[in-house]
Amino acid sequence: MVSLFIPVFKLPATVILVDDDKQFLQNFGHILGKRHRVKSYSDAQAAIEYLNAQEPFCKAIVKALKKIDAMEMDDDSAYTVFAYEKLLDILYKPNRFDNASVVLVDYLMPNQITGIQFCEKIRNLPARKIMLTGKADSNIAVDAFNHNVINKFIVKDPKDIEKQVCIAIEEETDKYFGELSSLVAGWKIQQQNVVSKYASVFFKVIEDYGIVEYYQVGDSAYVMLDKDANVYWLVFQNQENLNESLLLGKDNHASKNVLSKLENNSHLLFLFSEEEKRLSVDAWGKFIFPVLGKADDYFYTVIKNEWFSLDRNKIKSYKDYMETQV
Repeated sequence: MVSLFIPVFKLPATVILVDDDKQFLQNFGHILGKRHRVKSYSDAQAAIEYLNAQEPFCKAIVKALKKIDAMEMDDDSAYTVFAYEKLLDILYKPNRFDNASVVLVDYLMPNQITGIQFCEKIRNLPARKIMLTGKADSNIAVDAFNHNVINKFIVKDPKDIEKQVCIAIEEETDKYFGELSSLVAGWKIQQQNVVSKYASVFFKVIEDYGIVEYYQVGDSAYVMLDKDANVYWLVFQNQENLNESLLLGKDNHASKNVLSKLENNSHLLFLFSEEEKRLSVDAWGKFIFPVLGKADDYFYTVIKNEWFSLDRNKIKSYKDYMETQV
């Protein structure tokens, strides 16, 4: 499913599965475990304690963002990016995938609280809440949904419940990161004014390179990682951005080779962090990349296997993380 928006960041997160039927937990946990990290609980209270005690990691990510005001523009044009040092702190956390994005809970759990009571107790947590229910309890589920106790309910049907749950998890995970992104100043405006113009290219890159994790590092640039933590940079720049780079190069007497690439829109300059931005124009050669195409009025490029100021040895891949959870 293609999202209608691009969150400020997205990474694989944990699915919490709660049901008093241990056989169901084992079978369903195995199915979901092919695509997600799953943490299963047959004891509802233990699941609640885990969720309440969990470090709100993704909210901490939002706090790591800083507001950047666009020069000589209205306040509504301000956008938010990751502070460089804070981004490194996030990428270097080996447990960054522990965060629970979705809770899947059964409604009927004899001798325990109901699924609705469970969701009431974690109502203020950011995790999205999906409840499984029988046909006889569907009216109760509708009422819980209408009162914002749960985000979605699925009536158990042996024929396609696995497919329904997998689709629901993907949809609710997108909403989870969308809601976190909505806490960021200027995000919705940035989506309307900028991101919507290149969304189709963004999601094609996600698919083509098997991206599982990404973070916005500018008003229109992203650092991306696949499951093996190979790094990619997806950079979008409009004509104004390209003109600014060319003007800066001319003012600082950049080489003819650098200027020739910037003059015809065949290349773009991308300086990831303050460390690169402090370099003289003489060092720009390794930071100029060929334009691969254009989306609306944005030129774009994909930069592969360039680490810039990142330390590859400090980044735990999602593949390694999943292997340690077995």
